[in-house]
Amino acid sequence: MRTVPQFWRPLGPLSRSHWSCRSRRLARTFALMTLACGLAFSPPNAWGQVAGAGISQDDADDSADAEESIPGFRGRYERSDVFLEALRGRAEGTVEQLAESIRLAVRLNLIDDANRFLESIETRQMTDLQRSRMVEIITADELLRLVTRPVYSQLAKRQVAALLASYDRVDGRLDGLRERARGGHLELAGAIRDALRGNLDVEANRFLGSIRERNLIDDQRASMADIISAELLQRVTEDAGYDEVAIKETSDLLTAQLRRDQTDVYLQELRRLARGNAAQSARAIGGALRIGRHDQVSRFLELLSSRELTAQQQAGMVDAISAERLLRVIVGEGFSDAARLEAAELLAAKRRIDSSAERIEAAIGAVGSGDFDRESPAMQRLLAAGTAAIGPLAAAVVEESDSDRREALLRALAMLGEDTLGAMAQLAIYGSDAIRPAAIAALDRLRSSAAVAHLAVALHSPAATEEERSLATRLLRGRFDGLPTADEVERYLLQRLAQQREATGLADPDASAVSWSLDLDSGRPIPVSTTAVLAARGDVADTTRLLHRLGGLSAPAIRTALAADLAYRYELDPLNVIEQADELRQLWGADALDAESLAVVIDLTLREDNLTAAIAAMSLVDESTGGDTAALMLTNSDLPSPLVRAVMHPVAQVRYEAAAAIGRLGFATPYPGSSRVANRWIEMASLTRQPIALIVDTRTQREAQIERLIASLGFQVEAVSSVAEAVGRVGAGGDIRMIIATTILPDRSILELIDAVRRQPLGERIPFFIHGPTDSSTLAAVQQPRWKTPVIHLELPASTVGWGSRLGPVLEQTGDRLHALSPLTPVQRDDFRRQAIGAIGRLAGSPETYHFYDFERLAAASLGAGQAAFGDPGKETFGDPRLALLSASEDAQAQATLVNLLLGGGAAAGGYDEVVGAISRSFQRHGVTLESGSTRQLVAAYRSLDAGPQRDAVGGVIRQIVDRFGIELTEEDDQ
Repeated sequence: MRTVPQFWRPLGPLSRSHWSCRSRRLARTFALMTLACGLAFSPPNAWGQVAGAGISQDDADDSADAEESIPGFRGRYERSDVFLEALRGRAEGTVEQLAESIRLAVRLNLIDDANRFLESIETRQMTDLQRSRMVEIITADELLRLVTRPVYSQLAKRQVAALLASYDRVDGRLDGLRERARGGHLELAGAIRDALRGNLDVEANRFLGSIRERNLIDDQRASMADIISAELLQRVTEDAGYDEVAIKETSDLLTAQLRRDQTDVYLQELRRLARGNAAQSARAIGGALRIGRHDQVSRFLELLSSRELTAQQQAGMVDAISAERLLRVIVGEGFSDAARLEAAELLAAKRRIDSSAERIEAAIGAVGSGDFDRESPAMQRLLAAGTAAIGPLAAAVVEESDSDRREALLRALAMLGEDTLGAMAQLAIYGSDAIRPAAIAALDRLRSSAAVAHLAVALHSPAATEEERSLATRLLRGRFDGLPTADEVERYLLQRLAQQREATGLADPDASAVSWSLDLDSGRPIPVSTTAVLAARGDVADTTRLLHRLGGLSAPAIRTALAADLAYRYELDPLNVIEQADELRQLWGADALDAESLAVVIDLTLREDNLTAAIAAMSLVDESTGGDTAALMLTNSDLPSPLVRAVMHPVAQVRYEAAAAIGRLGFATPYPGSSRVANRWIEMASLTRQPIALIVDTRTQREAQIERLIASLGFQVEAVSSVAEAVGRVGAGGDIRMIIATTILPDRSILELIDAVRRQPLGERIPFFIHGPTDSSTLAAVQQPRWKTPVIHLELPASTVGWGSRLGPVLEQTGDRLHALSPLTPVQRDDFRRQAIGAIGRLAGSPETYHFYDFERLAAASLGAGQAAFGDPGKETFGDPRLALLSASEDAQAQATLVNLLLGGGAAAGGYDEVVGAISRSFQRHGVTLESGSTRQLVAAYRSLDAGPQRDAVGGVIRQIVDRFGIELTEEDDQ
């Protein structure tokens, strides 16, 4: 139970009412239920309309409570407007005054004023603590009753929900503080410090007052003052919001600390040193850290901000204090923010000095000199430089001709940790002929297992030097029973490649790592700070280079290496893969990118779920692709080829890349699966600029609430109300990134919905977020292990932030992200639309390639479902692929479909002209193939339509038919 905050105690009896029913869970439940269900709130009533009929029993109770709390006040209010003016003026004041005004307006049933006051919260920038204080003043039970009353506006109720949410968050923090405050005197001090830092004055007041109940000696009080800090305690003594007991206990803490400090000779000496030069300041900081006086450490570090210290002086201070202790200042408790900044600046200066090229070169020169006085500090400098010293030291190892000094340098390198292996491997793979043998030998000394692949390649590579081959023979023969054959080395490298690709999939995308590359100018390995995923992909690329150096590879090995190389290049820069085609041919052979090779690579990578490699291979397919392009489009059966099958892949980018590649190839022979490709082009032509979130729900109010929040996260929201509709929508395609479904469905259970979607080729990898009551079907859906993407059961978040926090981790780890594919950008979507329109347009030149069997369905599936809407800006930008498809086909159904589009109505004059033009082109290409029924429809429509663009268009088509058959119209027929 909270005490009454001091800042509103003078309000009298009104401020002490109704402190029961303040459950945080009840507050959250009421507020979120009201907003999530989307209740139809009435607009604010006009002034003066509240009095009279329509007052609920709750309203009557509220009025009675108000009269009981303020005897006689109700009558005075009815006779005077002075109170209203004062109330409204007070609502424009402080947060506390606004809360008081809201409370009075609610209790006196001043609905219009209460609405206005609550809505004004949205225009104020308030912290959680301020909102929580408002709840304390108004009381949570009062706000909960307000949420359930229809006379308050929707915006007012949203502000109430925000107030209760803030109250809940602050209360959660307070629970932890109160628990700590019940511990020992040091835990109590920490709770007081955190309450003061968080401006939780009421709790700080209570905690300080509780010190009186403990029998503490001066040393304990002084220790508490050290933890809290003199600055925060001084603030208490100057703040009128604290009671006498709290101020008295604060003064006692400061007095105990002062008495101890005045008699502490060592502390006095540290303070004297802190005012001296850089070396003396370092001694003072180090001494204060040793005795645990964090307040003094903060004070001494803050003094440095007023001094102009060189980098050398700062580095010297770090040496005197120790980097480990300064790091504890940055991450530890009890230090001021300014002190942390100064500590970080000292460490940064130390790193800059230690990693300077001149300092590292000088240290390397001293290693192996035999002079202990030179070599010992040199080793210390190299260790301090860390990763920055690895590259120069590795280069020095392979360039050193003296075996003794090379051994000393190698020992120094080994002390720098695991990153040395990556640096030395770069020299062993990409180094010149002169240094590769030394690099492989050094790698073998650092870790023998890391050198096996390099030794095996050197044994059989035609590019290996005699020195490399001799080294490999000696080391491998001494380690194994015999020397491996070239085929065995190839199999070993392919197995290693597969293991590294698997490791890439398991790498933590948020973890940091160091990747190495060889600087061709200096010949030294250079470190690059990157993610663990990219570093693992770099290892894959290095193994492909070892395969290339081995030479004499089998065709499967070449294609496996090419796939890994393509994936790595695509992951680094998707746009550069095409530009690197010549380099890929030089590495893997002149025919590596011809049609036969790409067909195998696409098949291989799709079977292995290596989607980045598959997309990279597809991007290289176009009309200039060498070899027999039939290898990409045909098989030795009636089954579609891997490229054609890919247009039904569950990941949107894969199926769009496959369809785009087929369009660029311009294959002019009929092939299995052509109708799927045409459907995919139509789907691509209708791509929206945002990914789609599909909502499956039966309650329109809840659906609208979810739609508003999800749309604000950058999704285009579509909604259906049954399992059948959801399955049909997924099968229609589009970039559907997630499905949000209720567990209460009209036609099937939630488990059946998910299973039906997962059985759809395009729905296999769409993550599900389900909400609603939990039953056996829900539990089975969430726990089903055979689905590739998760099903998450959640409580409906009430805010955009809440949805983002729930959706983000799942969307980033499933679907495209799992395969290093980012969500499609607007630029990519525009490019896919453009390529699809081009592919559809080319159909007009060779319609015999495709057999379109259902033109009504194709027409409805393209740029807009259902009837044509010719004024759509998307069609004005990209054209209408339906008209190109229909005008190109010689099937009678195509012309009938064009007639139906013309008779559908609702189009602008320009839209009718486009359809008439398509009909004219179809007549010119194929003659009039309309059946008599369609002709009768045209004549009937012409007679029934009013004068206007549509009637003129229909008449134009009739005249074209008449002209083709040589019929002469009379004036009566023309009318």
